[in-house]
Amino acid sequence: MIPIRTERLILRNWEERDRDLFHRINSDDRVMEFFGFRRSRAESDAKMDEWCRWIEKDGYGFAAVEKQKVQAWTQLIHDYLRGRASLARVYVLIDARHGIKPVDETVLETLGTAAVSYQVVLTKADELKPGELEKRMAETQQKIAKRAAAFPEIISTSSRSGLGIPELRAGVAKLLSERGAA
Repeated sequence: MIPIRTERLILRNWEERDRDLFHRINSDDRVMEFFGFRRSRAESDAKMDEWCRWIEKDGYGFAAVEKQKVQAWTQLIHDYLRGRASLARVYVLIDARHGIKPVDETVLETLGTAAVSYQVVLTKADELKPGELEKRMAETQQKIAKRAAAFPEIISTSSRSGLGIPELRAGVAKLLSERGAA
């Protein structure tokens, strides 16, 4: 299939990088509410493989869709971060309801490659049930543990309840003070 580009979208063949997102879509209760079933990872992979075979055989089929402007914005951000080793620290906001997603992983990789220090800030922490926040923080800690550019402390926040906001402000103030900027 030849990719089709419009002002806003790209219709293209499925790629390996699509598998995680396709599985998350196929296993999400809200998305699959009207389908009556959810797919396991193996079932999602099998469906994607089937669609790829159809495209290969017939020249058309179910295409993957990308938002072109999102792709351009993402590239701009990555280019900016790659050239900014002098940044004191980048605060990477991650939705606590979902944790680190593949798109976040690419940002963390870019920051690590560029030797830019970063700290993960989990947002919307008030939307998790008791116990889920601690689990999400542990998962996140495990994912960043071996990343040299990652600041080891994760901050959980909520703009609604104010959870973690004083700690975040204090952390930024301390960093600026240490660097002689405050």
